[in-house]
Amino acid sequence: MSACKNTILVPVSFSEHSHVLLEQTFNLARLNNASITLLYVMPGNTSAFYIPFFSRVQSKLMIEKYHNECLNILNDIIKKVAHKTDVPIKPMVEQGKVYAKIIEVSEKIKAKYIVMGVEEYDPKRKRSKVIGSNTLRVLKETKRPVVTIQGKNFTDGCRTILLPLDPTKEIKIKVRRAIELAHFYNAEVKIFTSILSADQRIVGHLKNRIENARRKIMDNQIVCTAEVRLGIKGKDTLGQMILKYAHEVNADLIMIMTQQEMDWVESFVGSTAQEIVIKSSIPVLSLSPICAGAKSKKSK
Repeated sequence: MSACKNTILVPVSFSEHSHVLLEQTFNLARLNNASITLLYVMPGNTSAFYIPFFSRVQSKLMIEKYHNECLNILNDIIKKVAHKTDVPIKPMVEQGKVYAKIIEVSEKIKAKYIVMGVEEYDPKRKRSKVIGSNTLRVLKETKRPVVTIQGKNFTDGCRTILLPLDPTKEIKIKVRRAIELAHFYNAEVKIFTSILSADQRIVGHLKNRIENARRKIMDNQIVCTAEVRLGIKGKDTLGQMILKYAHEVNADLIMIMTQQEMDWVESFVGSTAQEIVIKSSIPVLSLSPICAGAKSKKSK
């Protein structure tokens, strides 16, 4: 598998949402002057061409046939939307564990982003059914930036980046990465912090740290505002407050860090970052600390 220069990886599952997800990636590809690699992963072990009740030869032929059928479906998806863009799109079919193969392919082709769909949020459904386990595993384990998209709308451009900050944690990497993105997209940055404490000493300390981050971004000739809001413990959640603010300021992108902010346990419970990924109708850019730190070092 040869590396592709400046490409965005879009894994699909042949659901009705596949062509929508592909269309939503056009703008991101155009802004990055990138191509798109459309990936479908056939489940199964690539080293064992064996299907029960069939010989190994028959199994291999059937798997090859299925591979070709999947490739044809990908090409059909591309044909249906190709008239809407001049972005080059390459189909790719691989076999293996879905999340592991997505991560493997993203490294081999040096994907600039991985774009994954998130089913439209329905508060009546269980959280685990709203965001797929493959998306969760990719977010947890990849070193590549992941953009998760819900619904059918992707804004034309990136004018406003929302940067939720938890000033009790290390924020330098996030601020550096926000500066890079804002310069790239010629966007403004809106820093937002939501807290559930009314202790004025705590509030004052957080405001000082947020103001320092705002000045750092402004020093790089980027328009930046900062706001701290108090919530009511037991009534509000930090994720709800962030998403509400994102809609108030018409944010085009919400930037979070995954492994620093997500409490990755089997039940996937209790994380502000997860709540944002699951519920946000605005694209969310999730960065691992390794990925963000590496890019920041390169920019020095």
